[in-house]
Amino acid sequence: MVALKRILDAFSQATGLVTNFHKSTFVPMHISDDTAAEMASVLGCSISTFPQTYLGLPLSCDKLRLSAFDPYICKADRYLAGWQAALLNPMGRTVLINTVLGGQLSYVMCAMPIPPGVIAQIDKRRRSFLWTGDDNASGSSLPCCLGQCLPSV
Repeated sequence: MVALKRILDAFSQATGLVTNFHKSTFVPMHISDDTAAEMASVLGCSISTFPQTYLGLPLSCDKLRLSAFDPYICKADRYLAGWQAALLNPMGRTVLINTVLGGQLSYVMCAMPIPPGVIAQIDKRRRSFLWTGDDNASGSSLPCCLGQCLPSV
């Protein structure tokens, strides 16, 4: 750990980029609590556990639960606030959905697979915002011109 601290300090001196150990956390895996405390004191950071958030993404050494993605779903809800739907026409809502939420999904999927349940929740919100501008939409809330185009079953 002392060697790692020296490497980080040398990197800091060479590049001017300083590691803030007070904001950093040390996550021990498969070591005793005493050893972890010693290692964290050498670095000068606090000890933490999984799951954690890094760059807005949930991290864990185990399979993540759907609840770990709740902050991401809440962030999507903030982008799709009902007042924004009133200010946008359907094409504007389409652009907002495709650019903002599509970009967020791409960002998360670059780092980890997204569970199908999370994708279903996001898609439900996207459909509701697109068609009605509300939080919820049902099949009966389709625009009348689209309802006429659909084949009857």
